[in-house]
Amino acid sequence: VVSLLFAINAASGIWGGAGRAVNVAYGVAEQRGFLRRRLIVIGLTLVTITFFLLSVTAVFLGEDWARSLFGHIGLGDAAEQIWAFARWPVAILFALAALSTVFRYAPDPDARRRRLVTPGTLVTVALWVAATIGFSFYVENFGRYGAVYGTAASIIVLLLWLYLVSMGFLYGAELDAELRRRRDAR
Repeated sequence: VVSLLFAINAASGIWGGAGRAVNVAYGVAEQRGFLRRRLIVIGLTLVTITFFLLSVTAVFLGEDWARSLFGHIGLGDAAEQIWAFARWPVAILFALAALSTVFRYAPDPDARRRRLVTPGTLVTVALWVAATIGFSFYVENFGRYGAVYGTAASIIVLLLWLYLVSMGFLYGAELDAELRRRRDAR
């Protein structure tokens, strides 16, 4: 239990940083108190972990789940084949829900968006998917991290991937901020 609390506290630092990054993109200062901000960030951490776990479950465990569930109902192979394709949009929708929640509630109220799904969140999810596919292709075919870094290669690859997806997050935040500035200027 103590380890889980420490892990949630450490993971909440990511979303606290995300809120600060969105505040910078919008040019606003944080006005919420420490306790309120901390509770919001911990709540965001729990919500996004849930959404991302559902997304990963849809991709990796969904086929076995679909086979078991639809087999009992009598739909069997047809439903399993449909789920093989439907799991990807479901996973992307869960990732979009997690990201939209962070974009909506992590920053200061002055930087919040009116809508839950914005062009920035859509672009960020698209960049995340593209970066993940492109980076996995690179690592599988060109990157020889294991030869250079040995057992630390998986950590290096994870950190590089996190760097790429964080750039997508920042681009989405900047896109939304710029669109808002242009709308306010009109």
